[in-house]
Amino acid sequence: MKKIKAIVVLTILFLTFSRMIKAASNKSLTFKEVNHLGVFHNFWSNTVDSFIGRNLWYHGSAIGSTFVIVGSGADQKIQDYFQKDPTGDFYAISSNILGAIWQPVIGGILYFQPNNEVKTAGAAVLQAAIINFSTTGLLKFLTGRPDPVEGNDLANKEDGFCGNSSNSKEFFKVGKCTFPSGHSSSSFSLISTLFAFYPKKTWIAYLGYPIALAIGIGMVEADEHWFSDIIFGAIMGHAIGWTIGTNFRRDFNQLSATETQKYSFNFFISTQKTGFTYTFRF
Repeated sequence: MKKIKAIVVLTILFLTFSRMIKAASNKSLTFKEVNHLGVFHNFWSNTVDSFIGRNLWYHGSAIGSTFVIVGSGADQKIQDYFQKDPTGDFYAISSNILGAIWQPVIGGILYFQPNNEVKTAGAAVLQAAIINFSTTGLLKFLTGRPDPVEGNDLANKEDGFCGNSSNSKEFFKVGKCTFPSGHSSSSFSLISTLFAFYPKKTWIAYLGYPIALAIGIGMVEADEHWFSDIIFGAIMGHAIGWTIGTNFRRDFNQLSATETQKYSFNFFISTQKTGFTYTFRF
């Protein structure tokens, strides 16, 4: 019954959100000078692109890796190791905090910069955050996978609308809605969006992906997620982020080309006449 009510609420929110996006898109078209892309630029088509074509391989591999990691027993072995607290609480807490905030914070900072290219990069990051958050939240709700807990100390603790926490053997049953890891998907979505938008800036990948992975491992250390949650979230987040970043870069380049072609001056000489043409586009 709880899930039925939640689905009704989600449907209402989805329809409301759709109208907001449509209104925002229509409003942006009223401006004669649009030299950057907004957060909701091609929102629905970008969302669809994130889950079709080549991305089907990414999402399929995410699903496959989950069952391999769980079925092989690697999930439990990795969790048993991290329950010994090898890296300490500071690492776990830092990962939890950074993973929760850095995508919207970085996206917001970039979006409010005066440079149009940087502003568009920020819009791409924020759009990827919205799509990733919505997808991750839906999967958490549908799967309701319990978190890894040492012993049985949380077995009877209420934790959200997904029900009670449970033991590790009840895969994809009622629990804390931990699958996939939002911290992992958000982190990889952020880095992939920026790297796809700035493909020549390889330092984004060299610096960002290790940090994103470290955040994911930190969530395992904190007993908030299974390792398979992290891997699924990383693959899904990359697919979403890379798609959004690539599409925004393509559309921004087209917009920039249009802007530079607004004015043109041509001088010509022929056997009949000499003159010039001037073109102004608006």
